[in-house]
Amino acid sequence: GTNVSGQNFGNFDKVSISGMKFNDMDGDGTKDAGDLGLSGWKIYLGGSATDSTTTDIDGNYQFIGLGPGTYNLSEGVQSGWQQTTTNPSAVTTASGTDVSGQNFGNFEKVTISGMKFNDVDGDGVKDPEDTGLSGWKIYLGGSATDSAMTDANGNYSFTNLGSGTYTLSEAVQSGWTQTTTNPSVITTSSGMDVSGQNFGNIELGTISGMKFNDMDGDGVKDAEDTHVSGWKIYIGGGRIDSTMTDANGNYSFTNLALGSYTISEEVQSGWLQTAPVSGTYSETITGSGTDLTGKDFGNFDKVSISGMKFNDVDGDGTKDAEDNGLTGWKIYLSGFVTDSATTDANGNYSF
Repeated sequence: GTNVSGQNFGNFDKVSISGMKFNDMDGDGTKDAGDLGLSGWKIYLGGSATDSTTTDIDGNYQFIGLGPGTYNLSEGVQSGWQQTTTNPSAVTTASGTDVSGQNFGNFEKVTISGMKFNDVDGDGVKDPEDTGLSGWKIYLGGSATDSAMTDANGNYSFTNLGSGTYTLSEAVQSGWTQTTTNPSVITTSSGMDVSGQNFGNIELGTISGMKFNDMDGDGVKDAEDTHVSGWKIYIGGGRIDSTMTDANGNYSFTNLALGSYTISEEVQSGWLQTAPVSGTYSETITGSGTDLTGKDFGNFDKVSISGMKFNDVDGDGTKDAEDNGLTGWKIYLSGFVTDSATTDANGNYSF
């Protein structure tokens, strides 16, 4: 007559945990409409049971037949990729309740590259004749900071860059000017390398020459013609400036941009300019690294010709002690210039 109760049976309806591995194109950690699944990636199950599986052709994965307990999920990270989502929170199962949407987002790292080139005509465009410049520093800023040197062909690259926004700039070198603007801000997309981020530069030009003492006044720099220091040389046109000739009579104007220039000298009293014939040089810097030399200025240090008109008492043709000067006589000069002078009270004259 003794009844027996409470002989119970408990059962847990096993569950599955599933999700997707997706290519996070904008790296924002969210599965957007254009973010496709990634196949062949390993997903790990830990906690109350351990297991692993590989994502299918659509990037999906699933662990089935899981009993009660707490489970965690992680991925097998692949080289060249950046995980954009955190691992899903620990999952505590409930009988008969499958758990889905345990997704992993990844961004395939990219490269940003370009060239530093000698912009021969200064037009800001990479033309066939514009060669690469090696040994220039390019800076990366924004979501990551770095620098790289251009190689023998002027190329540079920044690799293994994750999602984000990046800027590029160059370290300008003395004697050069940039002909291109810095590339626009770059927002990366998963797996999409960015190339053609070029920098054009033109090497500034030089105009130089010498100031010389033209001994024979022929307008040509001969071996016996010495240099003249401390003369002022002017540049006009694309730049207004002046410089002094150095100890060797040399002068130069450097860091000249493309354009037209006039070179002239400051005329000094007592000197006659013999070169150039026109008196000035008209020059044009037409391309990168233009170096115009030999723009020389010749000058002749003017001289005096003088003598005496005397009363040759004994008529021997020689100025003797007793031969006095004759005043008021006219002496004529002819040749390169014509002139006349009248002897003074002592019989002297000069040109």
